[in-house]
Amino acid sequence: MKIESQPREDQQIELTVEFEPATLEDFKRRAAKRLANRVKIPGFRPGKAPYNVVVRQIGDGAILEEALDILVDDQYPKVIEESGIKPYGPGSLEKIVSMDPPVLQFVVPLQAEVTLGDYKSIRQQYEAPQVEESEVESVIDDLRGQRAILEPVDRPVQESDVVTAKLSATRVAVDEEESTSLINEMSSPFLVEKAGASREDEWPFQGYSERFIGLTVGAVSDFEYTYPDTTPYEMLKNTVCNFHFEVEEIKARNLPPLDDDFAASVGEFSSVEALLERIRTNLALDKLTHYHDEYDQKILEELVGQTEFKYPPQMLEDEIDSVINNLKNRLENQKQDLDLYLKARGMDMDALREESRPVAETRLKNTLALLELAKAEEIKIDEKAFEAEASQTMASLMQSLSEKEARRLFSQPMYGNLMNNIMANMLTARSYDTLRNIASEGASALALAAVQPTTEEIDDVETSDDEVISEMAEVVPSEEEEAIVITGEEE
Repeated sequence: MKIESQPREDQQIELTVEFEPATLEDFKRRAAKRLANRVKIPGFRPGKAPYNVVVRQIGDGAILEEALDILVDDQYPKVIEESGIKPYGPGSLEKIVSMDPPVLQFVVPLQAEVTLGDYKSIRQQYEAPQVEESEVESVIDDLRGQRAILEPVDRPVQESDVVTAKLSATRVAVDEEESTSLINEMSSPFLVEKAGASREDEWPFQGYSERFIGLTVGAVSDFEYTYPDTTPYEMLKNTVCNFHFEVEEIKARNLPPLDDDFAASVGEFSSVEALLERIRTNLALDKLTHYHDEYDQKILEELVGQTEFKYPPQMLEDEIDSVINNLKNRLENQKQDLDLYLKARGMDMDALREESRPVAETRLKNTLALLELAKAEEIKIDEKAFEAEASQTMASLMQSLSEKEARRLFSQPMYGNLMNNIMANMLTARSYDTLRNIASEGASALALAAVQPTTEEIDDVETSDDEVISEMAEVVPSEEEEAIVITGEEE
């Protein structure tokens, strides 16, 4: 076997391989035997016909085509090994250069090459966010609201009331094949948010509950609403809808007093002050996490901007696949599918791939730069930490997978790919920490250490109080109601 290599500009390499004529002849005979097992040849049992008889019956062209398939499957791994290259993924047979002697040309994608710039010179002002007492009070209000006693009242709706209303909605403009129904008539309770304080993910849209302030039981309203680009409901962006509601019941919330008994009802807190301290810690960690997300984005853009990348086109296509799969999963969580999404947007899969390309390219460069930084800084993942992360990931996945999907997950190469992804995610997370500390000259590590609860503090509270005091108090729709607002159909 003789191999000539020719690098290409797109981080692929051409391998021109010359095989011995006897090699091809050997594979032609193997091909004839395989074909003779599939095709009935009169007078012979399957696979037992002589080579010359198979050639006459099937034809030399069919045998040669099968022989090349077998040769490539058998010899390609040896070609890669002898060439000494490190491929990113499977190569492809580009063309047959000649048959006498047999010369084949392969194109093989190579691993990405990443050259970092002077990343240690990156600087970005770092100002750790502070927790305001008004934020602590807001969490306390939410916790008290979760334990409130509801009492029917005969007065107009006020902020923080719980209102039950009959609601229905239709789309204004739809295709002939689509239903106009968005929400079939239903009654549901909800918390009336404070004016101007509603969340972006409020159901069925942001600011809905504020419309009820000042209304009384029996009040009816009809109005038109257009979902903005920022709506979390992918299928409803820019959709114009007609809404109708009728107020059925108004309940005031009687909040429990803020005392030590209340603190104990939230978790194993000995006093109100202990509860408040834990809330401050959780808020500080949450705010710091969000601040780091924004801060990391800025310094990552600087890192990527000074980094040189070379990667094969297949690597970008794989990242596009990942972006689309993420979209598909989000749609499935909203009881929708990708085909309906494409139809609603008037585009096909090719158009979606092109739309996803810039996002995928950014994601790919970000990951490559962070992984290269991990190499440069010799960042290692502790074996026990990796095992713990892998176990947690697997346990989470197993809860949502069917038995068939679980068996697939443990098959190769899927399992190996999952483990590689977990390791890559852990490395990129450590790289973020390293880059953040470089850019902030260590200020970020100090800020995080300042709000991390000690082991003793964590051991003091073994219940799930951290989850409770981190959530906003709200009356949310059930999963069935979520499905209705997206699909317009009841389960």
